[in-house]
Amino acid sequence: MIHARRIHADVLADPQRFAPEAADLIVRARRARSPEALVIALRAYAWTQRWRLAEAEAKQLLDEACRIARHNGLHEALADVLMLRAAVNQELGRLAAAGRDLDAAADFAAADRRTELAFQRAVLAQNIGRLGDAAAIYHALLASPDSSLRTQVRAGNNLGLIEAQHGRYAEAGRRLEWAARQAGAEGPAMVAQVVQSLAWVTVQSGRLAEGMRRFTEAAQAYESAQLPLGEYYVEYADALIDLRLIPEATDAARAAEEEF
Repeated sequence: MIHARRIHADVLADPQRFAPEAADLIVRARRARSPEALVIALRAYAWTQRWRLAEAEAKQLLDEACRIARHNGLHEALADVLMLRAAVNQELGRLAAAGRDLDAAADFAAADRRTELAFQRAVLAQNIGRLGDAAAIYHALLASPDSSLRTQVRAGNNLGLIEAQHGRYAEAGRRLEWAARQAGAEGPAMVAQVVQSLAWVTVQSGRLAEGMRRFTEAAQAYESAQLPLGEYYVEYADALIDLRLIPEATDAARAAEEEF
C-alpha cells in the first residue's frame, strides 16, 4: 500500500513520466489480489489518461475502481475515486453526473479530503456559471490551514481566472503570479496549467506582447511536461481572436481539433 500511494503521488506531480509505473501497478495489484491497492492503481492510471485527454478511457478505469471499492467496503477510497470521476465527467460535459458523484463522495470522504471535495464543488460551480459561489469556495480554501499547497495553487489559479472574467486584471495577475511561483513544487503538469492561465489573463488585460511571450512559455511548459497541447491551443486561439488575428486563430483551433 505504501508503494501504491507513492506512485499515486508521483503521478499527480508528473502524469506522463509515471504513467508506465501506474500501469504496472495495476498488473501487480491484480496479481496480489489487493482490492485497495488496485483501486489506488486504477485511480492513478486514470489520472494519467485524463492528462492525455483520454477522458473516456479514464472514466472506464474509474468506473471499475468504483465497483471494486463499493464491493469491498473501501469507503474512503471510493470517495477519492468519485471525486476524480466527477472531474472527468465535467470534462466529458456530464455535469449532472459530476454533481451526483460529488454528492455521493460527501458521504464517505475522510476529514483530510474535505478540502478536495470543496475544490471539486467549486470547479463544478465555475463550469456551470455560478462564479460567485465558486469564488467564495476558492477564497475559503486559500484561507484554510487544512488546504494543501496543491489545493491552494489550483484554487489560486481558478480564482485568478474568475477575477479576470470580472475585469479585475490586477488582482487576477497577482493571484496567478503567486500560483506560478508555488507550482514548481507540485510538478510540471501544474506549472503548465498555471503558466497557460497567466498567459490568457495577460492578453485579456491588454498587455498583448507580454501575453504572447507568456503563451510561448506555456507551450514550452506543456512540452517539458510531455502533455498534449489541446487545451493550450484552445486558449491560444481565444487570445488570437481577441487580437483580431483570425487566420492565426483558425490555425490554432485546427491544431486543437487534431490534438483532441
